[in-house]
Amino acid sequence: GGSVLTEECGSWRRHTLFGCSSETDGVFMELSPSVSVTEDSDGGTSRSYTLSISSRIQPVMFQGRSDLSRTTGSPSLGSSEEFLRLVADGTSHVLHLDEAAFFDSDWRTDGTVSYTAVFPMDAGEIRSICSAGGITAASPSPEYRLIFPDDSVRLLQQFFDIFVVHDGEAPVLPVRVSPTSRRT
Repeated sequence: GGSVLTEECGSWRRHTLFGCSSETDGVFMELSPSVSVTEDSDGGTSRSYTLSISSRIQPVMFQGRSDLSRTTGSPSLGSSEEFLRLVADGTSHVLHLDEAAFFDSDWRTDGTVSYTAVFPMDAGEIRSICSAGGITAASPSPEYRLIFPDDSVRLLQQFFDIFVVHDGEAPVLPVRVSPTSRRT
């Protein structure tokens, strides 16, 4: 159910995973990790990592809330307050809006809030998130918790193995044989 977009320009390339998502009553979220690789003129490489988080929050999640502002189009969070917490196998990664490289939100006329936030990550954070056996996202405002399903967790693990560890060159992959293609 996932896909990887590979972009290349000269000695630069980026791999981005799409399809790692979770949904519950009122909230949809997609995690999209990226690895960018730049080759130096002397043959060395440098890597940088980001995690894009896209979410859609239904109006029911905001009912009775007085700390929201329609004029800004997003929850009125202070930049240094906790925005989102990702828990990967018990390791908490607390994300703050002032750490985001990019943030855009929209408060639609029906009351739905959607946002996209891109956070720079170091190699250890990407490894922790992408290689975890379980991922949970929790937000303090509005308060919700999402548990990512096994399929999404496997997508993150495969992305990490193929595009971070093996630089886009897949290791030996299992071959699936459909029952109708077997010879008797």
